[in-house]
Amino acid sequence: MSKKEKVFQYSYIKTFSRGEIVIREGEVGDDVYIIRKGQAKIVKTDSQGNELVIDIVSEGKVFGEMGFILEEARSRTVRALTNLEVEIINPRVFGELYKLEFGQLIRPIIQTMAERLRFTDRRLAELETERIFYAPVNEDRQKGWSLTLRANSAAAVESLAGKSSVEINTFPLYVGRYSRRRADDLFHSNNLFLHDDPPYTISRSHFSIIPFHNDLYFYDRGSTLGTIVNGEQVGGMSRQKKTLLKFGENDLIIGGEKSKLVYKLVTRLD
Repeated sequence: MSKKEKVFQYSYIKTFSRGEIVIREGEVGDDVYIIRKGQAKIVKTDSQGNELVIDIVSEGKVFGEMGFILEEARSRTVRALTNLEVEIINPRVFGELYKLEFGQLIRPIIQTMAERLRFTDRRLAELETERIFYAPVNEDRQKGWSLTLRANSAAAVESLAGKSSVEINTFPLYVGRYSRRRADDLFHSNNLFLHDDPPYTISRSHFSIIPFHNDLYFYDRGSTLGTIVNGEQVGGMSRQKKTLLKFGENDLIIGGEKSKLVYKLVTRLD
């Protein structure tokens, strides 16, 4: 059973048991949720009544923001994949933020981002019949995916903070450049940070790795220079924005063929 606990004036903690619905598609609501512990899955029902898994979200991730920004009924169902603890933010907190001087400074930025989000949501709605846009996840297989990112150059070792490799078992994986600026946290969300020095090769939101059925896909996240994945340019100036990763070893060069950021990405099911 779910239970809640007040934390701040505009937020409170609520817990859900595994399998419990947090928000339901079609319901009206504008609260914003931040996951503190556990995982949840975001699902969408297609025109045939089939449930499509869009994403698996975990600690630190936000959901429910679309209802607040678009002022529409919930377009997705969110269900607890494990025992789940979330902090629920009352949207009135944003109104209080705008009363402050710095809130007025960021207001046009937030308004522009919200308008672009509205356009994107409308575009996705037009494409709902094509399942590829939802990247459905086989939950049992997803638990067994793991990666090793190995540095194959001195620059790559530096990007991994001096490590020769890192082990990864969190999906979806979001990778971007480490930044000391706190403001960057407002617009870029990563669970693997790579270090880089000017002139930057790694973008703050560079690429992601997302399960799709029983495969793993490499997606560019709008990076400036893109990545060479197994000899193919993905992102940057290329129109190709995703590619299927091979089971086993994959070659990655962040920033193009002449870049010194060279890696081996090993995929496996444990």
